[in-house]
Amino acid sequence: MRALPLLLLTSFLLPGLPAAAEVYRWTDANGVVHYGDKAPDAKAKPAQLPQLQVIPGTPAAAAPGKPAGASDPTAEPAPAAEKKPRLSIAAPQPEQVIRDTSRQLSVRVDLQSPLPEGAGLIYYLDGVAQNAQPTQERGQIIGNVDRGSHLVDVGVVDRNGKLLVRTPPVIVHVMPPASINAPNKGK
Repeated sequence: MRALPLLLLTSFLLPGLPAAAEVYRWTDANGVVHYGDKAPDAKAKPAQLPQLQVIPGTPAAAAPGKPAGASDPTAEPAPAAEKKPRLSIAAPQPEQVIRDTSRQLSVRVDLQSPLPEGAGLIYYLDGVAQNAQPTQERGQIIGNVDRGSHLVDVGVVDRNGKLLVRTPPVIVHVMPPASINAPNKGK
């Protein structure tokens, strides 16, 4: 256990050694393991150290003679951080029961931020895209919707078709219309 602090100390000192220097390992009479760049005796053996990990540092704030924050005209401009658009499904409401014989489902989107240039909306029913091409329309009628429970969500894709963001799915229940002439079982 006493060797652990010594090992940690030497691990901090090792990067300061020249790259070509040999590192030796030996154990003293008390059983303590030591590391060093000079072997104290013939019993010291070259240490088998793991591959050195190099982590690049941050670039200097400014070159000498340049004020801090001065830009390098030869450097590539950093791409602007592309903010993901924010949107939500305005209709249908979660767990909404839709009673309709038309088998159509109307979906509306509420955008809290503008769409990026060239981006469009894709409407999904049960995870399947319902429009082949992205659209700028904030509403979509989805046809041929069978009875039962369905998941509806909307995604934003960029001009290359890459999905940027997708709303959480909303579950809706499509049911047949309530019959007006249904028998009253209470009589």
